[in-house]
Amino acid sequence: MENTKIVTVFRKVQWDNFDILKIIKEAVEEARSEQPEVAQLKLGDIGMKRFENHVQLNLYFVDPPRKEEAAQEELEEVSS
Repeated sequence: MENTKIVTVFRKVQWDNFDILKIIKEAVEEARSEQPEVAQLKLGDIGMKRFENHVQLNLYFVDPPRKEEAAQEELEEVSS
């Protein structure tokens, strides 16, 4: 079953001069360092909302996709 974890981060920004990619990268690094349960998960989606002079980022972390071979081997182990 897929494991999903949502982390919300707020950042103060100057709307006329900000680098969204830098903000996202810093938010992901902060989430992974402060919440060990998302360290091994893959960033699946990002939601963004503006609040006055802040941006709210909702980071959706999901289990990394598994290769079909590994999934098939696991299925065979369970069925035997």
